[in-house]
Amino acid sequence: PETGPDLALDLVESRVDSKGVSIQVYRPAGRPRYATA
Repeated sequence: PETGPDLALDLVESRVDSKGVSIQVYRPAGRPRYATA
């Protein structure tokens, strides 16, 4: 990113409430790995 550190995230939990709102919980997973083109 142009500002701030980049950070990989792992999805811990994902659910949808009774009104259809999607809720995701993530945890930090260290530095991201980038693919080469």
